[in-house]
Amino acid sequence: MLEIRVCPVQLHLINPFTLAHGTSLVRENVFIEMKIDGYTVYGEAPIVPYYFVSKEAVIGDITSTLKNYSRSQILDFVDSGTSPSFTHATSLAAFQTATLNLRSALSTKSAEELLSIKTRYNPPKSTFTIAYHEDIDKMVDIATSCGFSHLKIKAGIPGDIIRIKAIRAALPHAKIFVDANQGWSVDEANTSFKELAHDNITLIEEPIKGSPKEIEELARSTSIPLYLDESIQNEKDLHLFFQEAPHLAGIVVKSAKVGGPYNVKEMIQTAQQNSMQVFLSSMIESSIGILSVVPFTHLCPYVDLDGPLLISNAPFTGLRYERERLCYDENGSEASDEVKGLFDHSHPITLLGG
Repeated sequence: MLEIRVCPVQLHLINPFTLAHGTSLVRENVFIEMKIDGYTVYGEAPIVPYYFVSKEAVIGDITSTLKNYSRSQILDFVDSGTSPSFTHATSLAAFQTATLNLRSALSTKSAEELLSIKTRYNPPKSTFTIAYHEDIDKMVDIATSCGFSHLKIKAGIPGDIIRIKAIRAALPHAKIFVDANQGWSVDEANTSFKELAHDNITLIEEPIKGSPKEIEELARSTSIPLYLDESIQNEKDLHLFFQEAPHLAGIVVKSAKVGGPYNVKEMIQTAQQNSMQVFLSSMIESSIGILSVVPFTHLCPYVDLDGPLLISNAPFTGLRYERERLCYDENGSEASDEVKGLFDHSHPITLLGG
């Protein structure tokens, strides 16, 4: 008997997470639990404040969508790797993650096998996000002690260039990724590019909120590769920027943004067919969300999947970082007692047919 529950879980952050849109101390993501034949699997829907989709909206989206289907119809989705239509991409991401996990458990095949992905020995190293701090020395301390050689630094915040340069001076050989989250104006972006021109920046994400024409002008003005994140939500956006901003170096692909692992594969393939590189990334999410995209790390030159390392109350096991690379835990994934308790006190979604 298939049972599906949906429940929010608070994720407490080790450090305040500051970007151009504001600061978070806690995030509350929404999780799906599916149970059948002794198997229990999960999916995760990150709740991102600047996307303006609340946990209540996601819970309502998942519940109202799935109650229109019977258990057998949902199992057909599992078997075929397809999904119903949800209002929000993050809801779809949770469903796709849970159903891929269930399909893997029922078939005893790995996610890589089900997604037809050939793995290679050494996937790229993940970046580690250096939390913004008013005290520059504190940021430098975090950067030098985190154990990662690939560092993401948030920009679009007053004093951002000073902080980036301080970390670069302390770590001359580190790879530095800058993410402005649309926090610069066109003039500020051009000024920042010039100030960072000799600091060996690997790439800059989402410098402005702008049109393809504005992005193209920025990309042509700097030798630093530019990647887009928020501006490219789907394949239609990708084709638009590919056609009108040919100097754009690549795109950022996130499961919660595009709708789950099956859609991640399609976005990566489309980007590569259009000669764009892919920076595989994530929102702030637990190992459940991150594990769903680990199979794709082999396909991307850059990876930013440090979400579980930013959370103090890890809700799930199943993932470890070995020499900055993501690996499956040999013992598999398991929910914490807190998460199990939350789901035990929640009610199953009433599916079509009762």
